[in-house]
Amino acid sequence: MDVPQVRAVNQAIIGSADGSGTNVPPPPPGKNGNGVALNGNGQFIDTGANLLNTGGNYTHPPG
Repeated sequence: MDVPQVRAVNQAIIGSADGSGTNVPPPPPGKNGNGVALNGNGQFIDTGANLLNTGGNYTHPPG
């Protein structure tokens, strides 16, 4: 992989993005519907794998 070339392409894409959401590819085929709603009463979703290590602290970098 040519990392500088990938970086240049990514920066060009980001630089030309206006946040409008136009000219984006359609979502891939699959299930389409509502998100998940849990009422906090013993409900859960089993993803079959850890998605996030909740044993640590997380911060968002400024900027």
